[in-house]
Amino acid sequence: MSFRINNLFGRIIRRDGEARGVTEPASLDASPLEYGKLPDDRLIQLLFTEADQLPLAAAREIVARSRRLIPALAGIIEEGCNWHKHDAGWCAVVHAAYLLGAIADEAAIPPLLLAMEDAGYWDNEMLTYDLPAIFGRIGPKALSLLREIAHDDEQEPSLRDSAMMSMAAVAQNHPEYGQEVFLFIGSIAADSNENRETRAYAGCILLDCGRQEHEALLLSLVRSGVAANMFDAGEVRRDIKDQHLHAYLHDWMDFYSPEMIASRRKGTEEARLTEEAALKEALTRDWGEDPDVCPDEDASLDEDAGESEECGLNSPRKPWLVREQLSAHSARTIHEKGFKTADEMNAY
Repeated sequence: MSFRINNLFGRIIRRDGEARGVTEPASLDASPLEYGKLPDDRLIQLLFTEADQLPLAAAREIVARSRRLIPALAGIIEEGCNWHKHDAGWCAVVHAAYLLGAIADEAAIPPLLLAMEDAGYWDNEMLTYDLPAIFGRIGPKALSLLREIAHDDEQEPSLRDSAMMSMAAVAQNHPEYGQEVFLFIGSIAADSNENRETRAYAGCILLDCGRQEHEALLLSLVRSGVAANMFDAGEVRRDIKDQHLHAYLHDWMDFYSPEMIASRRKGTEEARLTEEAALKEALTRDWGEDPDVCPDEDASLDEDAGESEECGLNSPRKPWLVREQLSAHSARTIHEKGFKTADEMNAY
């Protein structure tokens, strides 16, 4: 398995245990029949309220309604603010992409291409990893648009990589397109006028897919230094004999399995601060400090001026006790000033 895929997969697995903006799920005890009775807008609302605990029955109901919910799911992806939510809605774009992929209609292709671009911009590793498998399920009807992105040398190498991986996933599901797809990816890897990083990504895909006809090309990438930190000659000779296809063929809908939901809930609960600890931490912070930064990160951020533009309440980075801070300072002000009504607080 290439370094790139192996390293990314490792980060995705570890991500399951991270604490995110998770609220207590309100509908986990609903039966499949009850989800079937919900109107469309209420089903879509669940994508913003259940965080990463959306039940499998709810996901299946949305997929079953198919084309009529594509505009609503596409709208979630198209709305820029949904990509950096700090509450339970942080997972809405993930749900929208997963469910569009499960619906697998041609109308889902444009919003999923946008999701591919935005996932890279917002560093959403979950979607970046899963989108190739999603496009692989959608099939050949996505190839022409994916090829346009992969061939566009003005795009970020990471986006072109995602497009090429998605093309390779289509080829794995539809072998009749294999020669066309891998000749194209091989041409990117072989082009000395191409961006070196993009060439290395193309080489990783050829290696992942065990394209033995490109072994000499992959070894040339190693000798030229293009493949540095991606793969070496020993890995080429060893791994070219096998295929490493999890990133291309896995079932992303496993995200909704009861076992995965329980695992994420356990990880979140273990990482969550107690109310007392959260209040204590929030009260140690002063207004004007970046609420997204852990106390022990402040020094490192001071050394990096480039981080300053990403700080503050609207930062796309993960929130750090922002709700606890607001709540704690508000409670303290109400107590100190003796406010009795909301009007008094608002006037202050």
